[in-house]
Amino acid sequence: MSKYQEFDSEIFEVTKIMIGFSLTDGQKTELLKIADEIEAACQDGSLSADERQRLLETMADCGLELPQASTEPCVDETKLQERLTQYMELDLFHMDIGALIIAFSYLFFDIIDSNEVISMKKLRLLLIEQQVETSQINTIINQIIRIWLDTQFNTPHK
Repeated sequence: MSKYQEFDSEIFEVTKIMIGFSLTDGQKTELLKIADEIEAACQDGSLSADERQRLLETMADCGLELPQASTEPCVDETKLQERLTQYMELDLFHMDIGALIIAFSYLFFDIIDSNEVISMKKLRLLLIEQQVETSQINTIINQIIRIWLDTQFNTPHK
């Protein structure tokens, strides 16, 4: 069960017995506790901002008045920086960077040794150029296969 489903289930359990269209003080207290847990889950990354918003809207639909929600994403910059630092210290990070360097150098080997800073526009153009070249090669291969089939079976292929 996902974190979202857990919280949704908790909200349902708290609000399944309502007197009229209003919450009791006990239900409001429980929902506020759940709202705090939702915020904490969003901060640690186990719940997305969209999921957080939907859960808070569910509580509001049940009659809980919540303070105006922040429009800022629920990301703790300190924790994010910590996690990035930890990742950068792992061998996996160096392997990932190595794989990216190899992939980049494979695609753009002719510009890597130039020691120039490459703009995104130039990278896009190089990628399009690479795709066009690949398409042309595929066309040539298809023509060669057709010629080979024609010579093997003496029947023209369209």
